[in-house]
Amino acid sequence: MTCDNYSEEFELYALGLLEPDEQAEMGAHLNTGCETCQAPLRRALVLNSMIMRSVNELAPRRSLRSAVLRTLTGRDHSPAWAFIWAGLATGLLTLTVWMGNRNHEREQQLADARHQLESQKVRSARIQQALAVLSDPGTRLATAGQEEVQPRASYFLNPKRGVVMIGAHLTGLDPAHVYQMWIIPKGQNPKPAGLFRPDDAGNAVHLFETQLAPGTTAALALSVEPEAGSAAPTTTPILVAPVTGD
Repeated sequence: MTCDNYSEEFELYALGLLEPDEQAEMGAHLNTGCETCQAPLRRALVLNSMIMRSVNELAPRRSLRSAVLRTLTGRDHSPAWAFIWAGLATGLLTLTVWMGNRNHEREQQLADARHQLESQKVRSARIQQALAVLSDPGTRLATAGQEEVQPRASYFLNPKRGVVMIGAHLTGLDPAHVYQMWIIPKGQNPKPAGLFRPDDAGNAVHLFETQLAPGTTAALALSVEPEAGSAAPTTTPILVAPVTGD
């Protein structure tokens, strides 16, 4: 036989799994010092050593081992060869599943981090806008609820910039409901002015950007509404603050 005839047999030879006559023939050939065959033999020895160190001991059913090996190699092998391939396949499958789970977890963590950063940017921008309203000389204050332990709201009204509401001790709501702010013009029905939820401590800062003609606003108020908001209050408005002066 030529060296080409041995190209697919080095792994079996290294494990001693060839037929006796084939094992002897290949051994005799290798003992001649054939340089062409020495390199693939060394690779086969390293591969077999790595396989034996990397897989856990498993005991698949004999019939299953035989069927798998016949499918993969087209020939029957000894139980030891079947054992190695079954262990290797199981190890690779476990590694694939683990890597897939790790990649999914990493992607989810990155998505959560991006979401938090975007939310923080939005909150930061809204706070800056609210501070701009509060620092404007044209802003006026209307307050409802003075008791420290009771819900209260301070409305900062600016005809050109809108309204900032700062609330404290607001009652927490279930997920199906939100607070809705209302601007109540003189002689007209309340106008929706945005939705918000307080934090766990009952505090909230809400900005509604709009332009209001001076002297046209009678009051500002809150109400509890369904999650999507309402076109008109569906519950009795609370923390109503009259707007006085021009």
